[in-house]
Amino acid sequence: MKKLILALGLFPMIALSAVTDEMQAEMNKELIKAGLPVPGSGLQVVPNGQIQVSGWQRDKFKSDAKEMKEKGYIDQTSERAYELMHFKEQVKRNGYSDNPSTNEGDSGLHRNASEIAFSYSYVGVPISEIKEIYGVAPSGAFLTLPQKGWTGAVVFFKSSFANCAYTEKNIVPGQGGVQVEESFSRYDVNNKLTTVEVEGNNNSGFLYNIFWFDLNYYRQLECATTSYSTNILKSTIDLAKKIDNN
Repeated sequence: MKKLILALGLFPMIALSAVTDEMQAEMNKELIKAGLPVPGSGLQVVPNGQIQVSGWQRDKFKSDAKEMKEKGYIDQTSERAYELMHFKEQVKRNGYSDNPSTNEGDSGLHRNASEIAFSYSYVGVPISEIKEIYGVAPSGAFLTLPQKGWTGAVVFFKSSFANCAYTEKNIVPGQGGVQVEESFSRYDVNNKLTTVEVEGNNNSGFLYNIFWFDLNYYRQLECATTSYSTNILKSTIDLAKKIDNN
């Protein structure tokens, strides 16, 4: 995921309640100097090459984009695809957290979202799209103000076509900021700013990865299958649209 975040220029910034205005101003100066979004800057589609990454990373992003265009996917082992396809077995081995996730230290996997304290009204995946749920874990930041709780969560589940993970993060309490380079920008999910990437091979499986953004949330849907097809990619995007409309 970190590779994809860099490739897409996605840098969510959380401004916690403990940060003073003076501290935030200094942080903003450093972020601007580094070419990163400042908290509260919203969604920004920026010109290609504007987001600052090292030379080898930029070369990798270019080669990835070329493979996506030619093959429809990036031909490399996807550990995340393998993890999602075997997530049920992982849950059987590790179990669930027995404590309600009501503070910053409780970030384990829970049976359902009702066991997690949120700083906003959690939305999640429509029940009609879940064949089997494997668990929900807190995500984002744990805020104490204006409402105590987590700014997001990731739910692991089986859909009608794949094992998936949906991550939802509310960027309003933390004044998030997102930058996406123009070449990665699409509008597949209900005309919202979207990015799409597929990676994998026949050994690890294939990961279909969709990010989409608006002024309130940034969301990610990852679905993993043993094979690549344009139909599976379409199903993943269609599922993202249904989640967005939830």
